[in-house]
Amino acid sequence: MDNTTNNIQLILETINKFYSDAWLSLVTVLATIIAASVTIVGIILPLLISYLQRRQQSAEFKTLLAEIDKKYESEIINLKNENQTIKNETEEKLKAIIEAIVSEKFSEFNDSMENEKKRQFGAMAHLQAMMNLFRNRLFDSGLDYILATELFYKGKSEYSLASSADSLVSLSKMIDKENFNSEKGLKFQKNLYSLIELLKNHEPKGLVNKLGDDLESAYFFLKNLKQ
Repeated sequence: MDNTTNNIQLILETINKFYSDAWLSLVTVLATIIAASVTIVGIILPLLISYLQRRQQSAEFKTLLAEIDKKYESEIINLKNENQTIKNETEEKLKAIIEAIVSEKFSEFNDSMENEKKRQFGAMAHLQAMMNLFRNRLFDSGLDYILATELFYKGKSEYSLASSADSLVSLSKMIDKENFNSEKGLKFQKNLYSLIELLKNHEPKGLVNKLGDDLESAYFFLKNLKQ
């Protein structure tokens, strides 16, 4: 009887130990699973989410860049075209300005050469007038002085102009008034009045006008000869 009781008690203790060990193992497994789950949820899952978000953001960024490129590509092309147009227009304007400057300078050079030519011919006429005066060819000298004065006026040489005009004023005291009705005398009068009119109407008013007045006064006696 005692042995039977002991055996039953031993069996019960064995069963109880088995279940206790099994429960402990189950608890341990469950704790491990829970810990692993916490690790997955707390560490791995956020990393996974972050990775997926970065992938999504990268894709969205690429899409955004593509949209920007597409949106502004035509504007960039238009801007380049506008810049090229502006560049072409600027080059054309610069070319026109350069051509205008060259043309102006060339025109000024031509004018300067023409004026110089007139001054040289004026000097030759003045010299010839002095030679005719030396030979006592007074009307020939006067006609040459008139020509020289006109050329100096057109050549814009006031100093030489004044010199020739003064010579004409001096000549008025030498010419025999009785000879003014001769062929050369009448030609001299015609050319002289034309010169006086030219000088008196010069603008702006100044030395040139005074020279015209001086000549008119010097040969005022011609009006009396016509009466």
